[in-house]
Amino acid sequence: MTIEIANRLVELRKKSGLSQEELADKLGLSRQAVSKWERAEASPDTDNLICLAKLYGVSLDDLLNTDLSIDEIANNVREHENNEVKPIASKIEDDEDDEDDEKEEKEELTEYWKKRHKKFLIAQIIVVSTLVILLVAAHLILSLNPNSFLGQPKEFYAARFAINYLLILIVASLIEAISAKKVCNFAFPILAAWAYVFVGLFFNIWHPTWIIFVLIPIFYMVGGKIDSITREKRREQKYGK
Repeated sequence: MTIEIANRLVELRKKSGLSQEELADKLGLSRQAVSKWERAEASPDTDNLICLAKLYGVSLDDLLNTDLSIDEIANNVREHENNEVKPIASKIEDDEDDEDDEKEEKEELTEYWKKRHKKFLIAQIIVVSTLVILLVAAHLILSLNPNSFLGQPKEFYAARFAINYLLILIVASLIEAISAKKVCNFAFPILAAWAYVFVGLFFNIWHPTWIIFVLIPIFYMVGGKIDSITREKRREQKYGK
């Protein structure tokens, strides 16, 4: 395939608003195959050329239109045929190159998430440790204070304060969700349980605060959709498509 045709394939794909991966899915091929076409390293077969023409809404003539002479086109065809009948050892080498590329991409992605996770792990330890200290201090102050607080005796708060230790899990899961960029990693059920019991114990309001539990499945449905969109955007940024 000529560079001219390869560039036209890139242009038509971008005009259609498709990434290499999306085009490969539509054709039932690998992303590497589409990438090779657009780098003029390989040529689509007849079936794929017809599919591309229909997909882009152009004729085969428009798709393959070129200023090359007949001799130049014939040379390109012969080179392509020679590439298709090259020895099995060469084919295996190409497959290994593709596997190496995929492996390298996975390793780069893994290394990126390791570094990112390490930073957020440090932040998680600092924030959670600080929160534990503050909660314990507040618990001791309320328990040991000889005077009443907000019109209630110290025993009132001492007996109910333990529910607030759930905030440690809530904050830790919040940092984890931000680190992984996944909404569903947030422990919303624990937040719902804490809010319900807190309002009930401290303000004696148990109804209708139970409605907060109805929000749990809604949270995960919406969160799952957001995570799906975010994951697709990260893949596009990663592969530059």
